[in-house]
Amino acid sequence: MLHFRTSLPIAAMLVAAIGCGSQQDGFTYQPVSGKVTMDGQPLAGAIVAFVPQSNTLKSGRPSTGVTDDSGTFTLMSMGGHHGAVVGEHVVSISTKVVDNDTQDLISEETVPIKYNDRSELTFTVPASGTDTANFDLDSKPTRR
Repeated sequence: MLHFRTSLPIAAMLVAAIGCGSQQDGFTYQPVSGKVTMDGQPLAGAIVAFVPQSNTLKSGRPSTGVTDDSGTFTLMSMGGHHGAVVGEHVVSISTKVVDNDTQDLISEETVPIKYNDRSELTFTVPASGTDTANFDLDSKPTRR
């Protein structure tokens, strides 16, 4: 059994070996955070999802985060990696929450469909990661 004192140096070596970019599943993940506003005001409690451009896991796992009261979010991949896969992503932002067991609606959608189910948002995650993945949403419907 490892004691705390002996496991601390081992943990430090593992962190140093892994470095900032994580690549355990064949993809490079980098830290991603940012801020979401709607009509210039912070959007709290929104789920932000980054999905690699391809619809298959061959392009990497999706990453999600939830905005806090200031609209700030930090992403984590579905595989538990901090950040998102480097490259192009379709971004979805939603406030709708459904109970997984009952399928009951817990929270209504307040974000226009052009930012979630039919998202027009994209973002390129750079090789160095970013803390400026910012999205300023407009609550008014798109005129056609």
